[in-house]
Amino acid sequence: MKEKIPPKDYWMLSILDVAEKQTEEKGVKGKLKMEKTSVLVRQELTRLGYENWDLLRNFRGPTDPGLSRLLQSFHDLSIVELEKIRDETITYKITKKGKNIYNSIDSFYNKINPNFKKIKEEINGMLQRNIKKSGNELLELEEIQDLKKKLLGKKL
Repeated sequence: MKEKIPPKDYWMLSILDVAEKQTEEKGVKGKLKMEKTSVLVRQELTRLGYENWDLLRNFRGPTDPGLSRLLQSFHDLSIVELEKIRDETITYKITKKGKNIYNSIDSFYNKINPNFKKIKEEINGMLQRNIKKSGNELLELEEIQDLKKKLLGKKL
């Protein structure tokens, strides 16, 4: 039986935690960037042999269904801050409350899964390599383009 790893919710907070530390805006700027970063986390988990969540294909390639609803729920619970800039771009930022929840979940999975630290290091390494890229730059990555081709023609 495979060890338990956190669900998608945790990994979205992980993205925002890395973005807070690594980016000038202290968060993820733009819906496209958030979508593609989520897809990259999913692909990294798949590469490591862990269960993942479903993707859909739209005109910009693979997307994470329900991501907008999840982030809106996080906002409603004051876990994530959504900042609109001129009614165009959204910047996603983790709040202090979100950080506390993230750290608690992190601590729990570190205790129940001896491999969790290594999994998280792999994900964080990938995030650190990509978090400063724009959504359009992420869209051009080989992993995203391969998934776009793979999902082409699949019934949604």
